[in-house]
Amino acid sequence: MKKNILTYVVISLYWLTGCEKIIELKDFGNSNPKLVIYAFLHPDSTLKVSVTKSIPILESYRIEYITNATVSVYEDNQKIGNLIYSSLNNFYYSTEIKPKKGRMYKIEVEAENFPTAYGETYIPIPVSIISVDSLSKKTSDN
Repeated sequence: MKKNILTYVVISLYWLTGCEKIIELKDFGNSNPKLVIYAFLHPDSTLKVSVTKSIPILESYRIEYITNATVSVYEDNQKIGNLIYSSLNNFYYSTEIKPKKGRMYKIEVEAENFPTAYGETYIPIPVSIISVDSLSKKTSDN
């Protein structure tokens, strides 16, 4: 009995002391900042884009808006315009362009001291709902 207790104590001490690894993060936060794009594209609204700077993981949370960027919008790989920045519009770049259903859009952002950033999305065509049946019940044969 004493031998079993001693074995459990030795194994427990081994696990408690043997499972520690220290990772130093001294070079982790030294990456160059990147542009962060947040865009709102919906067929019922005008196009709005917010551009900020990325934040290293070890820094405190502080949003830095990029106000001097060139924000271009492309529809099906054809440039259709640039967005205009306004601090009165909640720090958004905006335009009167409304995205169309069934089209591909690309937002490209260029700013001094940052690599060019872009994002693409497709505005889907809504699916027509022919009918809704909430009274029928289907069961699975599984």
